Amino acid sequence: MLISEFPISNRTKNVLIQNGFLSEKDLSDKFLEDLKSLEGMGAKGLVEIREYLHGKFGIVLKHKPKPKKVSNPKDARSVVLHFLGHRPNIFWPKEMLTANKLLSIFDLKTLQNVVPSEKAYSLLYYLCEDGRKYIRTYLPSIKNVEENIEKPVEVLEEVQLDLDLSVKKPKSLKDFLFK
Repeated sequence: MLISEFPISNRTKNVLIQNGFLSEKDLSDKFLEDLKSLEGMGAKGLVEIREYLHGKFGIVLKHKPKPKKVSNPKDARSVVLHFLGHRPNIFWPKEMLTANKLLSIFDLKTLQNVVPSEKAYSLLYYLCEDGRKYIRTYLPSIKNVEENIEKPVEVLEEVQLDLDLSVKKPKSLKDFLFK
């Protein structure tokens, strides 16, 4: 069925036709956000389209799915199990997000080569400064580079300051304010 034959407002029809939608098949794979972003499409037009498509054709316009917070769940799970597998109670949502952050800093092979620290009760330990140093001890390439870099030696010269430490206390408020 053509959009021009839909029993909806003319304004909504015109917006859809101007943006290249000719029939209900063109709308079947779209999300609400796609239609909402069309210039001239308002809340009433969205309600009209949504109700008509659902009632007449059984097409449901849905919201776009949220992006996943964990980009690679298998790798994140293996990192959690590698570092915290000995713990009986693991709070998985927090640890999976933390593993994802660790995977964005270090690669999986590097993290698998690190021996789990006894201090770590959570993967958050490895995101702090001490944890990153702990992981870097297992990275031979970074360790060798840090040893080859010479640290500059700072020499401080003694500076003689001529300070008059004999300060007389003011006897009155007038002496304090005007001297």
